[in-house]
Amino acid sequence: MELAIRNQQNTFDVRHLRSLLQEVMETAFQRLGASSAVELVIVLTDDASIRTLNRDFRGNDASTDVLSFPQQDNGPASPAGELPVLGDIVVSLETAQRQAAEYGHSVDREVGYLAVHGLLHLMGFDHESDEGKKRMRSWEKDIMQACQLLRER
Repeated sequence: MELAIRNQQNTFDVRHLRSLLQEVMETAFQRLGASSAVELVIVLTDDASIRTLNRDFRGNDASTDVLSFPQQDNGPASPAGELPVLGDIVVSLETAQRQAAEYGHSVDREVGYLAVHGLLHLMGFDHESDEGKKRMRSWEKDIMQACQLLRER
């Protein structure tokens, strides 16, 4: 997996998140039994930027914690010899910090969870139905446990 992390905010030091996010994404692919031969982008941003994306692409004029943008509806495509691009996961670090405080765990754990949640969306999971929500939550828990992120880092 080729993971690009783009920092588009100026409030939080994110240098330590590279190894955390690499571990979380690799574990997720492994646990899901999916090929990790993809390119994936994680964008770390702020509430204002994610609000703009949410408004422009989902018609919801509010900030949110995570958004996923798949490369294509029918799966990734790429030029010959290049890894297919799975898509982008955008995480608001401001929201992650608030949610971590609200839930009583670390910001790292929250960012890891949001990355997993976003990846599952890129892979076609959703939580629109009760069954879909249960399935998605089960995978989130499995991946978080495998990364030992259910315990504080």
